[in-house]
Amino acid sequence: MEINESHIETGHPKNLNLNVKVSCLTRTSIYSSFKIGITCDPYKRRDAYVLHSTRFTEMVLIYQTDSISYAKLVENELTSYHDHIDENDNKIKGGGGNYGLPPYYVYVVRQKI
Repeated sequence: MEINESHIETGHPKNLNLNVKVSCLTRTSIYSSFKIGITCDPYKRRDAYVLHSTRFTEMVLIYQTDSISYAKLVENELTSYHDHIDENDNKIKGGGGNYGLPPYYVYVVRQKI
């Protein structure tokens, strides 16, 4: 699975417009499924997806912060905003827990059609 770091944003969540970014990154005409999450180690998280034979083919890092509160806020906003989309594989709106030490990354994993 490829990790794409070219879309990372930083700063206070109120100053970001990540809903539009995620909508563009997960267009249903190109991607058949996606999931939004938090990790402190993108490479370890990627390896876990690969180990569990998930269908996702790319991880896109979209937000980086030293604040777990900010990361959770962004993840919750994004999963709530995209909740109505069938291709969204988030069964719960975040809260996987045990995030480790900063920095924290909010990511999207996606699968091409």
